[in-house]
Amino acid sequence: MKRSVRKVFYRGIIALVSIFLLSGCNKADNKKASRNHMSYERLKKDFPVEKNVKLTVWYQKEEEEQFLLEAAEAFEEKYSIEVESHCVKKTDYLKEIALKSKSNEAPDLYFISNGQLQQAKQYGIAKQVEFFPQQFLEENYPKTAIKAGSLQDGMYGYPLYFDTYFLLYHTEDVRYAPTTFDEMIEYGEQLSDKKDNTNLFKWDLTDPYTNFMFLGDSMELFGDTGDDPSLFKINNYQTIEAMKYFQELNNLPIGTMQTVDYETVLSSIEHNEAVFAICETDAINRIPKNSSYKVALLPDLTDEIESNSLSITELAVVNEQSKQQKAAELFASYLSYEFANQQYDTIGRLSAKKGIFYEDERLQMIYRQYEKSMPIPKGKAMEYFWNYMRIANENIWNGATVSRQMDEVQKKMENLLSS
Repeated sequence: MKRSVRKVFYRGIIALVSIFLLSGCNKADNKKASRNHMSYERLKKDFPVEKNVKLTVWYQKEEEEQFLLEAAEAFEEKYSIEVESHCVKKTDYLKEIALKSKSNEAPDLYFISNGQLQQAKQYGIAKQVEFFPQQFLEENYPKTAIKAGSLQDGMYGYPLYFDTYFLLYHTEDVRYAPTTFDEMIEYGEQLSDKKDNTNLFKWDLTDPYTNFMFLGDSMELFGDTGDDPSLFKINNYQTIEAMKYFQELNNLPIGTMQTVDYETVLSSIEHNEAVFAICETDAINRIPKNSSYKVALLPDLTDEIESNSLSITELAVVNEQSKQQKAAELFASYLSYEFANQQYDTIGRLSAKKGIFYEDERLQMIYRQYEKSMPIPKGKAMEYFWNYMRIANENIWNGATVSRQMDEVQKKMENLLSS
């Protein structure tokens, strides 16, 4: 009996010691994690900035004016650095920055889409990001945003906001969001006797960016950072199968390339006509919160053929020719990180930064789509690619042989990239 009591006693002591040790380990782990966490405040302390300077910022979109004005005012109050911004609408915006840089009239910082980043570097006006180390980036931005701001040799752009494509579905007609286009077609067949068939599916048939989802998720389009010309392959088996699926959709009463553009899509939503619609981010500002439409992730084509959406990320880029690069980087980081929470309220754009809470759950879902999306590839060659694909999409939609059309685009791009 005494032995039994002793055994219980010793077991109890061992258990208490184990709990104590584990508790100590957890506290140590938490302290270590806290020490390893890279805070924005800590980064600022380790980043010397030029004194008594005035920054000049260029942007291209009028809608960005209010965002910049409010951010500049708050930035000057906090850091005592004045910021002057100019809306510059030039056909050759980057070339203009490069030319002005020779006479010291260029901006210290400028806004571009991620698709223009490679050209900015080629002009010698893009400085690599120094303020945000890799750990901080991974903690505070999704991979999509990091890739969007990067080239093969490093990161050059501070992510600001994004556009992407997502699914809207009408909750009075369908209870759950479809996960594949096959499911959408099944829903459509069930609703065909209740609804006008031409309003079951709506997307801009003329837009190659929207139709990108039908290229599937198996092609090679210039690699992870979108600027590697050795990685281009769009006539592989999976991509051809995906485009065949796109062609088959023409058997449904959707419309034609001539009758369905983006304004038609938005109009069908505003009138509660469309059951399913593929929309861009800006569409959400035209749809009331109490609308019967909900946002969902873009569906795959089938259980076997995956799809993906494109995204375009607006970047703040520091001019490599600026004489006050540190101050410009501080403002770029401020716009990207510190002022990010005010971005949606100011200009109705969703920040690329992680962790921002939106009361409107539709915005949270759009951000999830952005995290999943593919950043638009970079470089001048992409302008030709989208034009080639617009023509191929129309031909395929109207019955042309898919493999032949994709082979033609592949060959044209290979010739272009090798020239």
